[in-house]
Amino acid sequence: MANRLVDNFIIVDSAMGNLNAVGGTSASITTFYVNAFAFLAGGTNGACIISGADTTDHIFRATYVNSETGSTISVAGLQTLNFSVPQKFGDLKVPTLTAGTAWIFLA
Repeated sequence: MANRLVDNFIIVDSAMGNLNAVGGTSASITTFYVNAFAFLAGGTNGACIISGADTTDHIFRATYVNSETGSTISVAGLQTLNFSVPQKFGDLKVPTLTAGTAWIFLA
């Protein structure tokens, strides 16, 4: 699969390393106005990092979460980071994405 732009959100289902979240080349979108980030882990090894131009500067980071109480295990569902006012980001990158899907909600 490949990351794709659909209406006003980006579906992220593959890590892009040091390439832009959409496109991956110099023809990529380089400025984003973002309302929210979200991640849904598909398993215990699920992890997502979304960064700016420098992939060591993490903007959003999420992992699989589970909480055990006695014999009951609950798994955290969708993890989100919401902004009350759209935020401008340049060169969004996804250096890490395993066992899950992330969404970038554009303004």
